[in-house]
Amino acid sequence: MKMITKICHELEEDLTIKRYECLKPLQVEEESLRDLKYVQPVDCIVAFSRRTVYEIKISIVESTTYGCCIIYGSLPSYTRQRQAELFNEENNYFDILIATDAVGMGTLHNFRKLLFFFLSTT
Repeated sequence: MKMITKICHELEEDLTIKRYECLKPLQVEEESLRDLKYVQPVDCIVAFSRRTVYEIKISIVESTTYGCCIIYGSLPSYTRQRQAELFNEENNYFDILIATDAVGMGTLHNFRKLLFFFLSTT
């Protein structure tokens, strides 16, 4: 935070820092999910490329009955916001949120579990 503050000061840019309280304690699972067919409604999966986001979506749609919303950085801001709204709405078709790090870009999400997707090298 100090570095960002210093950069903004040097560039004579305004900086607003907002701190949020985590309403639920974070808990690390003992084991990995192992297979996307075990994903549950209201889970959020974070991948590290747009291509992987779409691959995960296809896998979930093919192996479950869940609908997926997607968010990634190059989506127009309105589309990102709408995907977040659809995911957060109760009683709709969209059960799983799949995103890149753009999931943290100014939208709020009501997910049960945050899963990070890493490709296995073995």
